[in-house]
Amino acid sequence: MSFIKQSKTVFHWTFLAILATSLIFTSCEEEEEDNGDESQEVEAVAGSDISVSIDEEVTLDASGSSAGNSITYLWTIESQPSQSSATITDPTSISASFTPDVAGVYEIQLLVSDGAEEDTDMITVTALEGGSGETIEVNGTISEDVTWSDHVSDDATPDYHITGEVNLEAVLTINAGVLVHIDESVKMHVNQEGVLKVEGEDGNRVTVTSSNESGNQYWGGIVIRSSDNRNTISYADIKYGGGAVIGDFADFVDLGANIGIHSGGYLNMDNSTISNSNEYGMYIRYGDLGTFNNNAFENNTANGIGLNIKQAGQIDAQTTFASNNADVEIFGSTLSQNDVITLANLAGDARYLLSGNISIEGELNIDPGALFDVATDKKIQIESDGALIANAVEGDMIKFTAEKAGSGFYWKGIAIKSSDARNTLSNVEISAAGNSQWGDFADFVDLKSSIAIMSGGKLTLTGSTVKDGDGYGMYIRYGILENFANNTFSGHAMTAIGLEADQAYAIDRNTTFTSNGYDGVEVFGSTLSQESTWVNLSGDASYNLTGNLNMSAGLSLDGGVYIEVDEDKFINVNNGAYLTSEGTSTDQVTITTSNLAGQLRWGGILIKTADARNSLDYTTVSWAGGAQMDLDDFADEYANIGGLNNGNVTITNSTIEESAGYGVYFQGTINDIESTAANNTFNNNPEGNFYTP
Repeated sequence: MSFIKQSKTVFHWTFLAILATSLIFTSCEEEEEDNGDESQEVEAVAGSDISVSIDEEVTLDASGSSAGNSITYLWTIESQPSQSSATITDPTSISASFTPDVAGVYEIQLLVSDGAEEDTDMITVTALEGGSGETIEVNGTISEDVTWSDHVSDDATPDYHITGEVNLEAVLTINAGVLVHIDESVKMHVNQEGVLKVEGEDGNRVTVTSSNESGNQYWGGIVIRSSDNRNTISYADIKYGGGAVIGDFADFVDLGANIGIHSGGYLNMDNSTISNSNEYGMYIRYGDLGTFNNNAFENNTANGIGLNIKQAGQIDAQTTFASNNADVEIFGSTLSQNDVITLANLAGDARYLLSGNISIEGELNIDPGALFDVATDKKIQIESDGALIANAVEGDMIKFTAEKAGSGFYWKGIAIKSSDARNTLSNVEISAAGNSQWGDFADFVDLKSSIAIMSGGKLTLTGSTVKDGDGYGMYIRYGILENFANNTFSGHAMTAIGLEADQAYAIDRNTTFTSNGYDGVEVFGSTLSQESTWVNLSGDASYNLTGNLNMSAGLSLDGGVYIEVDEDKFINVNNGAYLTSEGTSTDQVTITTSNLAGQLRWGGILIKTADARNSLDYTTVSWAGGAQMDLDDFADEYANIGGLNNGNVTITNSTIEESAGYGVYFQGTINDIESTAANNTFNNNPEGNFYTP
């Protein structure tokens, strides 16, 4: 017989009659004290939950309850297995009893009353098959709520042994201290109607493992299809699963895992260790993680966790990862509109693996220090409604690199299509990108780039390093640099940065360029529509005009600016524009060919405006005249500098040389550029240094 009993406490109440006595003090003060009667509060105490064997009598003891002088008791069975016919003997006694006749959970209520007030308490009795001290074998369907208890005294002997597939269609509660062994390839299915509550405790954990760890046999795993938010694994060790394929994941994915959460499934997990899986520790395919913290994923043959981008935001910074193939895999997926997540800096040196393309339509925040490996040719794309906020700090950078960096493999890169002004990469390192061409640029341009800013896209890039890519470092085609400063571009196969004329103003003098296919900034053929200043780039970096620069707004060139222009391309200073080149005696501006070794000539500077701000001071213009200028009066000449009838320019302290035709051919207003006062130098201009009609 098993007993559930609490210590009995007896209260004795004595009512004292106090005779009021008047005392005379020197202060002539009076005190009066009254003690009234007090009633004892009614409290029902049914005892502690217990597990027993089937047909083992249970004594129900209410002696721990308290009340006044008149007390009554009533024991009732509130719930019991559907096939049970058990009843309570002496249900109105302080000490009643009953005998469970079917395995399962019995909820017993005690009601205590003193005639005026009453109180209730519940006790759970779990009836076990096989005896309270023996391992219980389990398989088949669990259709009644049941609690598994730590009933075997030997810690090495399992309390429960799952020998065949289990389909959970009721509530299964596993108490602290329970050891569960599961046979090879066998799975536990938490179906839609089921609920799994693993309730270990700190220092008294639940363990679910293979029935043959030493033989390296793996059980199938826990498969969760239930969307019930009570599904919980707390203070548990789940290990040696993944021994059978978990099928029917969304997208026709089939794989093994200690824990598999299907589409619609739900799980809370804390303070648990998921280890030694034959494949994944945990895999979630469009299921949901609720509360998730302080877990550990160790020694899993494949990856610690596999999930989509939305669920990745549930992984906390305290969960640890050790000796997995990869730590947190984010497979190809979309963060939908209105979803807002933050990817944590994983504990220790743990890293995210992006194994598929990631599309961001919601808001993605990334904590400082987060580390990412990206599979070959996979990309992160910020869609028109999305936002990427990767705002790290110096010394704790966010880093993206290829999964197989250093082995000749590259990921694709980050594409920005969103006009959200919050898009930020600050103190971020992007390396080994540019595997394949982006095909969504305007003007049907297709090229490779580590960062691609599409038409309308916006990005702030500060304090960041973009390196070792197989294409451009960054390419902007009618996008916008909101802020750009103190970056590093190095080791790219192609040009460090490519952009249109209107964005070149954003490039600062502190950004560095080293060991790129072209160290500097490519300005492709485009129109300058806003007043701009181009700064002297860091070190030996330069601007490369790969197409015609058509100016409809003013452009100022700082001292030291170096511009290389591709063959036959022009700088056209159109109506409404001006060109001010402001070199110094020690820091001249240079505008020359992009192929000096091949002696290929660019078109030249053609001034079509009378703006008095058109000026070249301490500027060298060389190796132009490669194509005819379309001048007034049907004149088509070759020259480094040309001007229409309404053109106006002042040239001082400058060098005009190596033209294919004239040094300067100007039909409009120009200063006496050959005078001593002008202090210009002309070299090797075969048609003449200067011509004016």
